[in-house]
Amino acid sequence: MALRALVEAGYVQYIVSQNIDGLHLRSGLNRRYISELHGNIFIEQCHTCGRQFVRSTSVESVGQKSLGIRCRLTASDVGRACRSGSLHDNVLDWEHDLPPKDLDMAIMHSTMADLNITLGTTLQIVPSGNLPLKNRKGGGKLVICNLQPTKHVRHLQILLLTQFNMNTFILQDSKANLVISSYVDAILSKVCKCLGVEISEYTESSDPTTHSSLVEWTIPLNHVNTIKSQFRAHLKETVGCSPKRKKARGAVNAPASSKINN
Repeated sequence: MALRALVEAGYVQYIVSQNIDGLHLRSGLNRRYISELHGNIFIEQCHTCGRQFVRSTSVESVGQKSLGIRCRLTASDVGRACRSGSLHDNVLDWEHDLPPKDLDMAIMHSTMADLNITLGTTLQIVPSGNLPLKNRKGGGKLVICNLQPTKHVRHLQILLLTQFNMNTFILQDSKANLVISSYVDAILSKVCKCLGVEISEYTESSDPTTHSSLVEWTIPLNHVNTIKSQFRAHLKETVGCSPKRKKARGAVNAPASSKINN
């Protein structure tokens, strides 16, 4: 709920999630503010039209298996029904490619961000674990919040952050600008308090999994196109070259077919 509050207050622009538990969905977060790189147990996806729909219960399978249900898209939704599609879970197994739209949005937002913050992850799984470094060429910064050591931090000297009663660190040989070793809930609660952002309580009315009507969870195409335009402008401003030239150097975009590697 804290992340949703920070998004709605304008402090957080985008969330990239590796979790499949659907908690961001259930908090009431709008789809345009999140990439779910490894799927969501409360989502079913059509293998034909690619549309995603919210479920009231979690799927019983993983690995993009058929749920034995026809696509829920009707003619009244987009002018024509999806006649041949069937619904599958969208939770990835190890051999699966990351979802292209979610990955592209994650790359673009991570690259454009002034500040990337990682919460509760050791950053070991790629390509997800390398996304927070995407903003470095544009002068962006990185804050790592995690109890355990992470891939991008090697040598630390502990310093007590007395104001928040948390451990922070003087960084040596690190790709992060700040590391905080504490529980994520505690960090976000204190951040919201400092910013004057009120964290709302969970309500069923904001949780799409409790709604009786059909709720779509597909990333809006018009929003993707808007972010792409902003991304191209960002590249021209920060590196002084076109996206095509930058891509040729292998520095802009990871292929949409990137896989989860341990």
